[in-house]
Amino acid sequence: MPMTVVRSRAEETLAATCDWLRGKDLTAATLPIDFRDVDGKQVTMDPASFVLGLPTDRARKSTKDKLDRLTTEWRGKRGKTALPHIDANDSSKLNAMLNRKDRRLLLNFQRLPVNAIAFYRPFHLEPMDRWGIYIFVDRLLTYAQGVQAKAPLFPGVSQELFLHLVLFEMFHHEFYHHLVESAATVLEILADAAEVKFPGYLAYRQAVHGKRFQWHPHQPLEEALANAYAYNSLGFISRVKTGYRDALVFHYQMALFPQWRTEGAGYRDAATYIAGDQVRGNAQLLAMLLGRSEHPRLEQIASAVMPSGFSAFVGKPDIPTYLVGRTGDVEAFLALVPAPNETYCNLFWPLDDSAASKALKAQHEKNEARRREQMKEKNR
Repeated sequence: MPMTVVRSRAEETLAATCDWLRGKDLTAATLPIDFRDVDGKQVTMDPASFVLGLPTDRARKSTKDKLDRLTTEWRGKRGKTALPHIDANDSSKLNAMLNRKDRRLLLNFQRLPVNAIAFYRPFHLEPMDRWGIYIFVDRLLTYAQGVQAKAPLFPGVSQELFLHLVLFEMFHHEFYHHLVESAATVLEILADAAEVKFPGYLAYRQAVHGKRFQWHPHQPLEEALANAYAYNSLGFISRVKTGYRDALVFHYQMALFPQWRTEGAGYRDAATYIAGDQVRGNAQLLAMLLGRSEHPRLEQIASAVMPSGFSAFVGKPDIPTYLVGRTGDVEAFLALVPAPNETYCNLFWPLDDSAASKALKAQHEKNEARRREQMKEKNR
């Protein structure tokens, strides 16, 4: 029996907006997308040519009871091979995990760039019902297998855990592109209401493709900001300091810095926008959407409105997201990441890392006690 998918209010509203965009000739049948396959060839943007293994939006998500059962069963089944093994007596490894000053290259590998693993298809592109995030499952698996074989991220980190981190990062990079398109659509609606001429989202994409924003040194700026947004979003996985997740995410984030430097224009400039320059970068992007150079008041808009998850036309749980690949690849991926929607929405963590967190916390307390004793000795 086919599944009945109930659209959220946001999706219903967006559907009406898409009808409006089409009526105003603000959509296109083709659109230059800065996306290349790993061999440098242009990838088709027509999802009809893909083998869609699985859509993973919230309409198809697990219920809480099912998710609880999945967590218990999955951890019990895979726990022996997937749980992080941390020796509570190995202070050197524990201190290495707690170290926030050591930015060693922990992921010594050449990974595929983000735009070769996933892409965002805008709703300004016809047919509009095929918009959303597309993730190539076989490339994610190849990537995780290569990293697992060459350089494990942490002692005992499994392929399952690594894939959860990668999926979270990739999804948030693509979700940022939705935030940009949402901001552009707001401007299109406001301009139409005020009877003001506005170039619109399509003109912005054409301008980026035509390299017409050369006044900015980090073009395409949207890709740099998307990488930075994904980096910052990783912090939501854990808010508990000295815990296993917090340490794991920190070192994963640090490993992204050398990775960015190997990527293409724009992507490689993400480090500029992970902290203080993030607001200014988004203000500059808003200026590009308006077809102009910088404007000082746009920083206030960037700070208060964009990029905020609340400014998205469709939220993270509801955005259409597709795992693209052959049936066998999708099944292999789901064996490692059983709840994709809940993973990138930070509602599911695959492993019970309480023992590892306890060991890290105990080591942190030992270090603090030693530091206090050293301070006392110094002050005597």
